[in-house]
Amino acid sequence: SSLDHVINSLNGCLSLKELTLSQYGEANPVCELPDYRSRLFTSLKSIQILDGLDHSGNPAASIINVAECYLT
Repeated sequence: SSLDHVINSLNGCLSLKELTLSQYGEANPVCELPDYRSRLFTSLKSIQILDGLDHSGNPAASIINVAECYLT
C-alpha cells in the first residue's frame, strides 16, 4: 500500500522526530487510510510528533520551535 511505501521510505531516518503529512486542510492521501497514525507511530519508533499531534493525539509544540528557544 502507499502507507507501506511511506514507512519503508522513512524507516532508515532514525533521527526523524517530527513528520507532517497533513497541515492547513491539505493532506497526503495516506492520511485517509484507517489507522495511519498508529501504524506510523508503531513502525517509525523515533517519531514523536505526527501532523502536530503527539502519540495521544494532543497538540504538541514543534520540536524545531522548542530547539530554537534553547538556541536563543
